[in-house]
Amino acid sequence: FAPSWFAVVKLSLAPRGQLFLCADPKQGFMRHRLSWKSAGLDVAGRTKKLSRSYRTTRTLLESASAMVDSLAPEEADDEVQPDYAGMETGVRPLLLYAASPQDAMDRLVNEIDVLAGEGLPLDAFLVVFGDNVNRRALCAQLARRLGARRVWQLNEGAQKKAPPGADGADCLRVAYLDTATGLEGIVVFLIGIENLFANEGLDDDERRDERLRKLYMAMTRAGHKLVLLSSRRLPVAMQALFDQPDGGGA
Repeated sequence: FAPSWFAVVKLSLAPRGQLFLCADPKQGFMRHRLSWKSAGLDVAGRTKKLSRSYRTTRTLLESASAMVDSLAPEEADDEVQPDYAGMETGVRPLLLYAASPQDAMDRLVNEIDVLAGEGLPLDAFLVVFGDNVNRRALCAQLARRLGARRVWQLNEGAQKKAPPGADGADCLRVAYLDTATGLEGIVVFLIGIENLFANEGLDDDERRDERLRKLYMAMTRAGHKLVLLSSRRLPVAMQALFDQPDGGGA
């Protein structure tokens, strides 16, 4: 939100009306260094900070927070540090390297096929893809392996509100990064998001904050297991936050 947007929201309130906001500071809902005071909102003594996450595990939340902090070490004034007490520990996220975007898609399809073969229902999985992948090719490849009626393309016009099959078959959900907010899965695969890790544009506060918001949002969609597939090497500091079962080689 820009300061002028908050001004419009304030003007829309009825006399003595109240404003309810629910947001995650790590996702950058306010512009860089923007505080409630500078936005013209008096929230002193009226805020409830929910510091514990109920969607994901401690390990995944720590990894997502550390990833953001490694790119933006300066914290905003209103930053809320997570409360990890009582959270399920969970497992570290996985990083799988591939030689090309196509190889990353092949690996993704194989990983899902193996897990599904072990008894996990497809609706336990969520695939979040970014700009570095061909959406149509990805969904076509998944459909060939799993069946067209078992791949739910959440960004496809006819499938935005309902899965492709009306027979109750359980479906794998596939969503574009920019529209994945609010979604969650027991196992989440991230593919084609290499641009979020690039060094270009990190000196531009707004571009950096937007990329960090997307990265944090994507990583915290996972309730139990997170798998990142990349055709580019991540910075060393970021690699250390992941397990690399392949030994780290591309």
